Amino acid sequence: MSTSVPNRILTLDIAKGVGILLVVLGHNPVFRETWHPVYEAIYLFHMPLFFFLSGVTFRAGSPGEAGRKRGRALLVPYFVMGLLGVLAALASGPMPALTELGGMVYATGHTIRFVPLWFLPCLFMASMAATFLMEAARVLTPAERLERMRTVLLASLAIVGFVAGSLILGSHVFAEPPYVDYKGRPLGLPWSLDLVPFVLGVFFVGTLAARAPLVYRCPQPWLVLLATASVLTILTAFGASLDLNYRRLTLPIPAIAAMAAGIVMVLALSTLLARVAWTARLFGYLGSASLIILMLHSPLQRRLISPILNSRFPEAITVVGSVVITVGLICAFDLLVLRRVHALGWVVYRRREAL
Repeated sequence: MSTSVPNRILTLDIAKGVGILLVVLGHNPVFRETWHPVYEAIYLFHMPLFFFLSGVTFRAGSPGEAGRKRGRALLVPYFVMGLLGVLAALASGPMPALTELGGMVYATGHTIRFVPLWFLPCLFMASMAATFLMEAARVLTPAERLERMRTVLLASLAIVGFVAGSLILGSHVFAEPPYVDYKGRPLGLPWSLDLVPFVLGVFFVGTLAARAPLVYRCPQPWLVLLATASVLTILTAFGASLDLNYRRLTLPIPAIAAMAAGIVMVLALSTLLARVAWTARLFGYLGSASLIILMLHSPLQRRLISPILNSRFPEAITVVGSVVITVGLICAFDLLVLRRVHALGWVVYRRREAL
């Protein structure tokens, strides 16, 4: 596979497809309880993968333009789902609806009904922070010199992000009162601002890697896959862990190394999947539909499919069946409704997309 633009986009979509399946799997309650070590390993990199890929596709522009584009892509789906949550809460009375509305405005995982959607405002804030930082660098530095300094600048920003983010997460300041809900779950700052430094570290690593062939065509993918899976397994066994929504980071340096290993592991797997026509098409489609899967999978899997299967089948069948049925139903809805009825599809897609 060459690194032409179409293939580069396909490879990234395949990586997103792998990533969104891991997100759905990680949010399966039976999987979390039955295979907890694997669950912890996945959590080290499955959400950072999407921040990394967003960094890969990041193109510096004016803050105004970035705000319009990122707001349309990330905040419109977030607020549409949030308002649906408010309407659902309204059935129980005005006070629950007001509480739901306040949680939607605060915009972190444990203040909203659809928990995984904390990712959208967080990515928006990280994207805007990256835009402002790169705009400041452009204004202060001549273009030719800025291009020469690109690697050093991005690496420095990533390191600062990781250090600051690790210190914030390690301090537990935003995972303790008053930043907790009535169940004791961490809330963090509004719009996950406390996570932005760490997320920017991952984001800028993606931007730095955007010109690297490894991102689009991993050399020796089988060897890389085995090596990174081994590193991830060993570091997880030693206690490295990361859960951004719960503001939990243990053993920061091993955890960041495990996160990097997991991301490279997905890139190696994506290279292998891209070699076979039907897997490239399947996972490429899943990647293009990753937003709608993120939006809908949690209530569908946790409240409907998984409980039904869990009462009738062993754990392994329940987990696999829940993921396959959940993703299958959402993809059917996407293909049959969202990509055909523009009045609904505009929430997810900025323009009508052909099948």
